[in-house]
Amino acid sequence: MSGLLTLTHAIGTELASRGSGGIINVSSTAAFQPMPYQASYAATKAFVLSFSEALAEEPRGTGVHVMVAHPGAISTGFFDGTSATIDPRVADEPARVAARTLDDYARRRAVSYPGKASAATAARRKIMPDSVPTNREAVMIVSPWLPVRPGERARSNGTRKSS
Repeated sequence: MSGLLTLTHAIGTELASRGSGGIINVSSTAAFQPMPYQASYAATKAFVLSFSEALAEEPRGTGVHVMVAHPGAISTGFFDGTSATIDPRVADEPARVAARTLDDYARRRAVSYPGKASAATAARRKIMPDSVPTNREAVMIVSPWLPVRPGERARSNGTRKSS
């Protein structure tokens, strides 16, 4: 976080003195939820989110534009060597994420959601509080309204049990 602050201040000061330019900070959809076993990652991305959205207001009128991007899963080696896996159906190609981020920057947006899963995160952010604790608890909140699969029965607490 100190690197982000130091670089943003140094670059932002230079851009403001020139009267043009921009900064794109990269956060993540992880910024919107607590992530057990990845707490530090999610917390630092939440910092990038808050810092960048606030900072986007500060240079108004200077010719400097600040944007934060929240990509979802990207097809890289990020999770190699960990127990985490990414469903390839929801992972985006790096070139696609980069192109969509730059398109959003060209449109002068303050926030970019350039990935497949990012759009769903953005929609959820508009209708649900950011304090929804974990994916498991979110499933428990939603699951009473989901259809029961064959061989399952719903419990009164919203969880499922195989028959």
